[in-house]
Amino acid sequence: MTRMGLLVLWGLGVSASGCATNLAMMSTARTLDPGEVRLSGGVGVYVPATQSIKLLGEGASVAVTGIKDAATQQPFQLTPDQKHSLFLSAAALSAMPPSGGFQLDARVGLFRHFDVGLRYSVDAVRADAKLRLFHSGDEDSPTDGPGRRSKDIAIGFAVSRHFFVNPTIDLMNVVKLDHFDRWDFEVPLYFSIDVSRYFGVYGVGRYIFSRTGYDQTVRQTQPACCSDGTVTTQTTTPSRLDSHFLGATAGLRVGNHRFSWLLEVTVGLTRARTDLAGETVDLGGVTLYPATGIALTF
Repeated sequence: MTRMGLLVLWGLGVSASGCATNLAMMSTARTLDPGEVRLSGGVGVYVPATQSIKLLGEGASVAVTGIKDAATQQPFQLTPDQKHSLFLSAAALSAMPPSGGFQLDARVGLFRHFDVGLRYSVDAVRADAKLRLFHSGDEDSPTDGPGRRSKDIAIGFAVSRHFFVNPTIDLMNVVKLDHFDRWDFEVPLYFSIDVSRYFGVYGVGRYIFSRTGYDQTVRQTQPACCSDGTVTTQTTTPSRLDSHFLGATAGLRVGNHRFSWLLEVTVGLTRARTDLAGETVDLGGVTLYPATGIALTF
């Protein structure tokens, strides 16, 4: 297989690893009544739009170079700048790759206007609390009547712990990342409008701070001092990645108080940088997370 073919396959393979974030909310500003229980499940897709477009653009540039070399019957060879750009972009996409995920949630109302929840999603557990600050309209869960029209505002706090199952990211046999350890801290501000018993819309402004620790092993190959061969050395360094996500979720709810379907999309900007093999790699950019799910309340 050609070197360009290997690069394409390697680029496709990076999406199988990494530590992407589940950005689904699946929750409106309404809180559960004391003693009420809500069970829900959903699926979503993490899309690092900026990094994906950047890597695709650089891959297209390499493909054009390969086509030109083939047309002129010249051997295909990446320039140092192309190798450098591909390495940095692929490293960024490997750390937070496009990926699908699922989640299972359980919430319970503890006090009036206050509930708590626990969520499991692939390799992370998230605990959160939500306090309703404002409510205008019908009562929370009418069993009969013409409908439930209301406006609500709530604030929350969440902590997530990621449980990685010994992932290893190997970047072009130059840098290996493993032994990940990650915590997320989130502050969401909820807004929702129920226009009837069976339909409502909601929005969530969000800030998420993530701290990820990992080991970075750098391989260096140098000429041997006393022979014509080469010597490969490996250096492992404990490293850290801090990221900041600022964005918003917009969604709609269809169904009644006991059973509902939710559809939403999260859009935001991720700010994250780390050092890999002496290079500063920007992992941030525009991030999308469409998600959908169903909820049952008892």
